[in-house]
Amino acid sequence: MRVNVEDFFAKYGSKEYRNGLYIPEDIWAMRNECFFSGAVEMEVPDNIVDTIESNKLNQERRDAEYNNISTHRVAGMEHEGNGDIDEAIIEYAESIRLGENAENDMFHAFGYSYTRIIVLLDKVKRYTEEIDYIEALLNHSMNEPERDKYVARLEKTKVKLEKQSKNGRV
Repeated sequence: MRVNVEDFFAKYGSKEYRNGLYIPEDIWAMRNECFFSGAVEMEVPDNIVDTIESNKLNQERRDAEYNNISTHRVAGMEHEGNGDIDEAIIEYAESIRLGENAENDMFHAFGYSYTRIIVLLDKVKRYTEEIDYIEALLNHSMNEPERDKYVARLEKTKVKLEKQSKNGRV
Protein backbone atom coordinates (compact mmCIF):
# COMPACT_ATOMS: atom_id res chain seq x y z
CA MET A 1 0.00 0.00 0.00
CA ARG A 2 1.39 3.38 -0.99
CA VAL A 3 0.93 6.23 1.50
CA ASN A 4 1.79 9.88 1.72
CA VAL A 5 4.55 10.05 4.35
CA GLU A 6 3.40 13.32 5.87
CA ASP A 7 -0.28 12.28 6.09
CA PHE A 8 0.54 8.84 7.47
CA PHE A 9 2.77 10.19 10.25
CA ALA A 10 0.43 13.10 10.95
CA LYS A 11 -2.21 10.55 11.90
CA TYR A 12 -0.24 7.64 13.40
CA GLY A 13 2.44 9.87 14.90
CA SER A 14 -0.14 12.01 16.73
CA LYS A 15 -0.86 12.22 20.45
CA GLU A 16 -3.79 9.83 19.97
CA TYR A 17 -1.24 7.23 18.90
CA ARG A 18 1.29 8.26 21.56
CA ASN A 19 3.43 10.15 19.11
CA GLY A 20 4.10 7.09 16.98
CA LEU A 21 4.72 4.57 19.74
CA TYR A 22 2.67 1.91 17.96
CA ILE A 23 4.41 2.29 14.59
CA PRO A 24 6.87 -0.56 13.98
CA GLU A 25 10.56 0.39 13.80
CA ASP A 26 10.96 -0.64 10.17
CA ILE A 27 8.27 1.87 9.18
CA TRP A 28 10.12 4.59 11.09
CA ALA A 29 13.29 3.63 9.21
CA MET A 30 11.41 3.92 5.91
CA ARG A 31 10.18 7.37 6.96
CA ASN A 32 13.73 8.47 7.66
CA GLU A 33 14.84 7.21 4.25
CA CYS A 34 12.02 9.22 2.66
CA PHE A 35 13.00 12.29 4.63
CA PHE A 36 16.64 12.11 3.54
CA SER A 37 15.81 11.27 -0.06
CA GLY A 38 13.00 13.82 -0.35
CA ALA A 39 10.39 11.15 -1.23
CA VAL A 40 6.79 12.12 -0.46
CA GLU A 41 5.31 8.62 -0.59
CA MET A 42 6.39 5.25 0.67
CA GLU A 43 5.27 1.65 0.32
CA VAL A 44 4.02 0.09 3.56
CA PRO A 45 2.60 -3.38 4.24
CA ASP A 46 -1.13 -3.70 3.52
CA ASN A 47 -1.79 -4.67 7.15
CA ILE A 48 0.15 -1.76 8.72
CA VAL A 49 -2.97 0.05 9.94
CA ASP A 50 -4.22 -3.18 11.55
CA THR A 51 -0.80 -3.68 13.16
CA ILE A 52 -0.75 -0.14 14.55
CA GLU A 53 -4.33 -0.40 15.84
CA SER A 54 -3.55 -3.77 17.43
CA ASN A 55 -0.43 -2.35 19.10
CA LYS A 56 -2.52 0.56 20.39
CA LEU A 57 -5.22 -1.75 21.78
CA ASN A 58 -2.63 -3.98 23.48
CA GLN A 59 -0.99 -0.97 25.11
CA GLU A 60 -4.35 0.37 26.28
CA ARG A 61 -5.13 -3.00 27.90
CA ARG A 62 -1.69 -3.04 29.51
CA ASP A 63 -2.19 0.51 30.80
CA ALA A 64 -5.61 -0.41 32.22
CA GLU A 65 -4.13 -3.41 34.05
CA TYR A 66 -1.28 -1.33 35.40
CA ASN A 67 -3.60 1.46 36.57
CA ASN A 68 -5.97 -0.98 38.27
CA ILE A 69 -3.13 -2.74 40.11
CA SER A 70 -1.52 0.58 41.03
CA THR A 71 -4.77 2.01 42.37
CA HIS A 72 -4.87 -0.74 45.00
CA ARG A 73 -1.15 -0.47 45.77
CA VAL A 74 -1.45 3.28 46.31
CA ALA A 75 -4.61 2.82 48.41
CA GLY A 76 -2.68 0.32 50.53
CA MET A 77 0.10 2.86 51.00
CA GLU A 78 -2.42 5.52 52.03
CA HIS A 79 -4.13 3.22 54.54
CA GLU A 80 -0.78 2.14 55.91
CA GLY A 81 0.27 5.78 56.25
CA ASN A 82 -2.93 6.46 58.20
CA GLY A 83 -2.24 3.51 60.51
CA ASP A 84 -5.12 1.39 59.17
CA ILE A 85 -3.21 -1.85 58.82
CA ASP A 86 -6.20 -4.10 58.13
CA GLU A 87 -7.35 -1.93 55.21
CA ALA A 88 -3.78 -1.67 53.92
CA ILE A 89 -3.51 -5.46 53.92
CA ILE A 90 -6.78 -5.73 51.98
CA GLU A 91 -5.59 -3.25 49.34
CA TYR A 92 -2.12 -4.80 48.99
CA ALA A 93 -3.72 -8.25 48.68
CA GLU A 94 -5.99 -6.99 45.90
CA SER A 95 -3.04 -5.39 44.11
CA ILE A 96 -1.21 -8.72 44.27
CA ARG A 97 -4.27 -10.71 43.16
CA LEU A 98 -4.80 -8.46 40.15
CA GLY A 99 -1.11 -8.51 39.31
CA GLU A 100 -0.79 -12.27 39.51
CA ASN A 101 -3.84 -12.67 37.25
CA ALA A 102 -2.86 -9.96 34.78
CA GLU A 103 -2.59 -10.76 31.11
CA ASN A 104 0.79 -8.98 31.01
CA ASP A 105 3.78 -9.23 33.32
CA MET A 106 3.01 -6.54 35.87
CA PHE A 107 5.36 -7.47 38.70
CA HIS A 108 6.84 -3.98 38.60
CA ALA A 109 3.36 -2.69 39.48
CA PHE A 110 2.65 -5.00 42.41
CA GLY A 111 6.03 -6.19 43.72
CA TYR A 112 5.99 -3.44 46.36
CA SER A 113 2.63 -4.76 47.58
CA TYR A 114 4.32 -8.07 48.41
CA THR A 115 7.01 -6.29 50.39
CA ARG A 116 4.50 -4.32 52.44
CA ILE A 117 1.92 -7.05 53.00
CA ILE A 118 4.62 -9.39 54.32
CA VAL A 119 5.76 -6.76 56.83
CA LEU A 120 2.20 -5.92 57.90
CA LEU A 121 1.11 -9.54 58.29
CA ASP A 122 4.13 -10.09 60.53
CA LYS A 123 3.19 -7.01 62.52
CA VAL A 124 -0.29 -8.38 63.24
CA LYS A 125 1.06 -11.92 63.78
CA ARG A 126 -0.83 -13.50 60.86
CA TYR A 127 2.06 -15.84 60.15
CA THR A 128 0.23 -18.41 58.04
CA GLU A 129 -0.75 -15.73 55.53
CA GLU A 130 2.71 -14.19 55.70
CA ILE A 131 4.23 -17.56 54.79
CA ASP A 132 1.85 -17.88 51.84
CA TYR A 133 2.85 -14.46 50.52
CA ILE A 134 6.57 -15.08 51.00
CA GLU A 135 6.29 -18.40 49.14
CA ALA A 136 4.35 -16.72 46.32
CA LEU A 137 6.91 -13.91 46.14
CA LEU A 138 9.74 -16.43 45.87
CA ASN A 139 8.14 -17.73 42.66
CA HIS A 140 9.10 -14.43 41.01
CA SER A 141 12.45 -13.54 39.53
CA MET A 142 14.69 -11.52 41.85
CA ASN A 143 18.36 -11.05 42.56
CA GLU A 144 20.12 -13.51 44.88
CA PRO A 145 20.53 -11.19 47.89
CA GLU A 146 16.82 -10.38 47.75
CA ARG A 147 15.90 -14.06 47.38
CA ASP A 148 18.18 -14.99 50.29
CA LYS A 149 16.52 -12.31 52.45
CA TYR A 150 13.06 -13.78 51.82
CA VAL A 151 14.17 -17.39 52.23
CA ALA A 152 15.60 -16.44 55.64
CA ARG A 153 12.44 -14.54 56.50
CA LEU A 154 10.34 -17.56 55.52
CA GLU A 155 12.26 -19.78 57.92
CA LYS A 156 11.96 -17.25 60.75
CA THR A 157 8.24 -16.88 60.13
CA LYS A 158 7.75 -20.65 60.21
CA VAL A 159 9.43 -20.69 63.63
CA LYS A 160 7.12 -17.89 64.80
CA LEU A 161 4.09 -19.82 63.55
CA GLU A 162 5.23 -22.95 65.34
CA LYS A 163 5.63 -21.02 68.62
CA GLN A 164 2.25 -19.38 68.11
CA SER A 165 0.64 -22.80 67.47
CA LYS A 166 2.16 -24.23 70.65
CA ASN A 167 0.68 -21.33 72.60
CA GLY A 168 -2.73 -22.00 71.02
CA ARG A 169 -2.98 -18.63 69.24
CA VAL A 170 -3.25 -19.51 65.56
